[in-house]
Amino acid sequence: MQLPAEQIVTITKAGLFSEIGKIALPTKIAETAYTDLYDRERRLFNEHPLHAEEILLPAIHLSEMSLIIANQLERFNGGGEPAQKAGVDIPLGSRILAVARDFWLHVEGRYDGNKKSMADGFDAIKLRQGSYYDPVIVNALSILVTSEEVDIANKARRGLQVSALKAGMKLKQNLYNLRHILLLPEGHILTSASLDKLSKYQLKHKEQLLVEIETN
Repeated sequence: MQLPAEQIVTITKAGLFSEIGKIALPTKIAETAYTDLYDRERRLFNEHPLHAEEILLPAIHLSEMSLIIANQLERFNGGGEPAQKAGVDIPLGSRILAVARDFWLHVEGRYDGNKKSMADGFDAIKLRQGSYYDPVIVNALSILVTSEEVDIANKARRGLQVSALKAGMKLKQNLYNLRHILLLPEGHILTSASLDKLSKYQLKHKEQLLVEIETN
């Protein structure tokens, strides 16, 4: 979308912190696929952006990021929460976050319990452009999905297994788990402690991590 670099950084951070408000939710609600929640549970779930705003309130330097997160459940047609904002009255970052968030929820199966290909995930988003989502942003996503789908999938599969890592290695990029939650930041220097934590994480969550490191 050719946004200024500073704005891209802010929206990216909002994406990384977008689920922080879920720590105020009961575990069952936070971990259940959205379509499997009952009406009362959905109402509680939909409060997580407001919880995030409260959590981030003392961090004045993060106010712009907090605003994006707080408005992420507003819908383009005005049918969202918490203030029923519509169209461009919804912050641009929030409109982008809504599309990106739900796209990955569909792909990972966290929306309705069924994992989808990137193409099918995009189709689910496209069905609601103009109602839930800003059509301009949906179009930007379509360009990414059609032009970079294979590259995105390959990037997710590149890297060294945790057993091949050594203390002193430096992360080439952020390390995320399969739920796109940040585990270690770009530039982190691996230590015996962080290697131990990664090994324990894999055992606990039955998930294999692939870590990209910088090479000379």
